Amino acid sequence: MILITGGLGYIGSHIAIELLKENFKVLVIDNLENSSINQVNLIEKAYEFETKDCDFFHKFRFLEGDLLNKSFLGNVFLSYKIDAVIHLAGLKSVEDSVKNPLNYYVSNVFGSINLLQAMKTGNTKKIIFSSSACVYAPKNTMPLSEDSTLGPINPYGNTKLVTENLLKEYHKCLSTFSVGILRYFNPIGSHCSHIIGDSPRNESANLMPILGKISLGSIKHLNIFGNDYATIDGTGVRDFIHVVDLARGHISALQKILSEDKTLLTLNFGTGVGYSVLQVVKMFQEVSKEKIPIKYCSRRAGDLSISYTNPSLAMEMLGWKAEKSLQEMCNDSWLFFKNKN
Repeated sequence: MILITGGLGYIGSHIAIELLKENFKVLVIDNLENSSINQVNLIEKAYEFETKDCDFFHKFRFLEGDLLNKSFLGNVFLSYKIDAVIHLAGLKSVEDSVKNPLNYYVSNVFGSINLLQAMKTGNTKKIIFSSSACVYAPKNTMPLSEDSTLGPINPYGNTKLVTENLLKEYHKCLSTFSVGILRYFNPIGSHCSHIIGDSPRNESANLMPILGKISLGSIKHLNIFGNDYATIDGTGVRDFIHVVDLARGHISALQKILSEDKTLLTLNFGTGVGYSVLQVVKMFQEVSKEKIPIKYCSRRAGDLSISYTNPSLAMEMLGWKAEKSLQEMCNDSWLFFKNKN
């Protein structure tokens, strides 16, 4: 059985489906702070849409709980035989982390420590950790490799790096403990059913959910924070990756650490191509046939001008690479928003 922490969120939901397709049993824990219990039903529908398999609840279980609750976590690992953990749970807004750094250290670092203690209780020695491109220093040349200089410029990125270092130290101490650290870039898109996608319970600062709301009329315009960066059009450049490609990458990493003891992987997960905010907006307008009004604002604290990766090490180590184009990412996002509406 594979445990996904924060597994009812955007990325976790897609990973759950990919795990089920590979015949893994899946246990999800989530505190529902930024998701809904209804997500379980949506994951079921999306899985059955793709596979025609009606045996969902023999393979999938959900428990509501928080990583800060030590007794809850301990009971999870005593009650279930968990072969590996995919650790996604935590707070993730760069902007909010600058305003409320303590919340991020408590949730992201203390939560991870509690998880490792519970894993020790259950003798679980395999973990995939959801890290971030935010761990890299802003002065790096592009594209970023796994050996690029580290140096987060916001509390969110710092909590990710602290947890990475914690996992690496723990890996050194145990004779059989395998870790996969996956540094995400910017996931967008949705499942092919367009039943699940990026639809957080709380207000999101992510680009794609905002574009969806604008296209459906619930928001009037897109705030673009900074149009004076040294980029192709002055707006920030990011490496956008389809969430299904990202989810499949997790399966490849999981299979690697399950097959080997004492493995340590640190990999960037992106496409290797950087697109500006305006380029994404233009593509979204093309696929949706909807006009996106724009308002330029001053730069946000903690934002980088350019961030994209060289994904070759993931291909070398896992045989994995992102397959889907920006057009597919935007089209799947649009169809999800349209279907949800």
